[in-house]
Amino acid sequence: MRLAVPPLCHGCGKLLAEEDVLCPKCRSMLRRVEGILCVRCGKPFASPEGPEHTCAFCMENTIYFETARSAFFYEDVVMNMIKMVKFQNRYATVRALVSIVPRPGQALDPSGYDVATSVPMTNVRLRKRMANPGHMIAKGLAAKWGMPYEPDLLDKVKETPLQRTLTAVERLKNMEGAFRSDPARTRGRAVLLLDDIYTTGATANACARALKRAGAHTVGVYTVARTADR
Repeated sequence: MRLAVPPLCHGCGKLLAEEDVLCPKCRSMLRRVEGILCVRCGKPFASPEGPEHTCAFCMENTIYFETARSAFFYEDVVMNMIKMVKFQNRYATVRALVSIVPRPGQALDPSGYDVATSVPMTNVRLRKRMANPGHMIAKGLAAKWGMPYEPDLLDKVKETPLQRTLTAVERLKNMEGAFRSDPARTRGRAVLLLDDIYTTGATANACARALKRAGAHTVGVYTVARTADR
């Protein structure tokens, strides 16, 4: 005889009264990234008024993707769920996270892209982690939106130092030449890069650069979350 496992909130671990992935309190803590955004990287502007425009960072640096957007701010419940996926390989939390991420709006409508892909790891990093959390999330989101998903559209060809202590500009330089893509598979395609967190956009930009060099027509970026300071 199998006993039914009661549903638990993936945010706080409390018993849920009904089938769901988050309790009402945790769900109320989800903060969407919306309002007046940078038309390129999706950075929220402080003022809630005025037309969308390009932020200073995107104007001062070479950005290879057309548009980047994120569903939530990287804080509280979303931050805890992503950490469980990244550092504990919690597959049930991957499914829960995918279930709460909304379909991108008009700026990144999945129907306008030929294929979805994710940020690859080097074999060394993959052996240490035992799994690629970005791949697990991207695969789930692509399936949810009915998109073709090709996780090997990008290769990571250079091991890069951790970026936690680097500035935004230093991160861009750190990621230069880290990825490549096969023109035979990429040329002429519109590619949607799916990932977990957008911090400065250095990783997404390096991936977009590799895809564009391989002939991608368009590159969009959509992440589950983004840090509030970028």
